[in-house]
Amino acid sequence: MDMSGSDVLGEREQHILFAVIGEYISTAEPVGSRTVSRKHDLGLSPASIRNIMADLEEMGLLLQPHTSAGRIPTDKGFRLYVDHLEHTRQVLEELASHNIEGVLAGETELGNLMKKATRVLSKLSKQASVFLAPNLRTMVCRHIDFIKLSNSQVLVIFISESGLVHKRVIRLEDNISQDLLDKISKLVTTELMGLSLSEIRRKLVRMMENEKSRFDQ
Repeated sequence: MDMSGSDVLGEREQHILFAVIGEYISTAEPVGSRTVSRKHDLGLSPASIRNIMADLEEMGLLLQPHTSAGRIPTDKGFRLYVDHLEHTRQVLEELASHNIEGVLAGETELGNLMKKATRVLSKLSKQASVFLAPNLRTMVCRHIDFIKLSNSQVLVIFISESGLVHKRVIRLEDNISQDLLDKISKLVTTELMGLSLSEIRRKLVRMMENEKSRFDQ
């Protein structure tokens, strides 16, 4: 009988085949019906499992090395098992991607994005998750805003080309009006748009040096 996929197998046959393969991978020994019955809650007697294993052998998925021995998987059986794992992985990836997109939809603030991403990944994987933020030095500027919080504090909002938002509060010695901050924001965005933070730093240093040179002259 030709087997082209796990969908040709019944649910019981598939469970028993995968149970045998799992045990064989763990022990490298032929697997008997009693082992499958004892270690896997299939609701079947050893005799029923033995009959199904005989059917799987006729299908070319299992092999009995000796008359009194248990069965081992054939290359065909292993191929079916690997295909099943690959299909399961794809389904889980699609589900995870859908769930992650739903949770993170519309979120652009980097700190909140990191918190939500780690929570959803931990929930899906049942493992501890670590979120590595993109290197701020390589993020490309799309817009910079300056918001006055007090006479000595200003909130800087950096928006990258990818839409991520990074916020930082800076302290100033001088009291600057919001109107002046808006003008600075417009000027800075115009001058620095399309540059990474590393490039922005280098350009600002050059601009300061040029201004100093002009002042000295």
